[in-house]
Amino acid sequence: MTFFRQGKRGRKKKVHPLFQGRQDKVRCNLKDFIEYLVKNMVNHPDQVEVRVTEEEQKSLVEIRVDPEDVGKIVGKKGRVIHSLRTIAMSIGMRLGQKIRLEIIQE
Repeated sequence: MTFFRQGKRGRKKKVHPLFQGRQDKVRCNLKDFIEYLVKNMVNHPDQVEVRVTEEEQKSLVEIRVDPEDVGKIVGKKGRVIHSLRTIAMSIGMRLGQKIRLEIIQE
């Protein structure tokens, strides 16, 4: 049982059956999941803010943390943020979307 959706170039893309028709719920869970991961990494979890901006085939996940905690989110040589982006992109593949993850510094 395989479901397809229309891609931006007119080709059909596979959508996992578990996500068929439930994409809004998964997006909400994506925000909660990223927020959960980030809050458990930082010293000031009460100042973590995650915002998801959605477009047609793209989603932008913005993470705001205390300036003191930015280093923990980036990690040594960017390994932690790279891992978070990989997780977000794998969820995006299931949804048939591109998901970009950014840290917003004030």
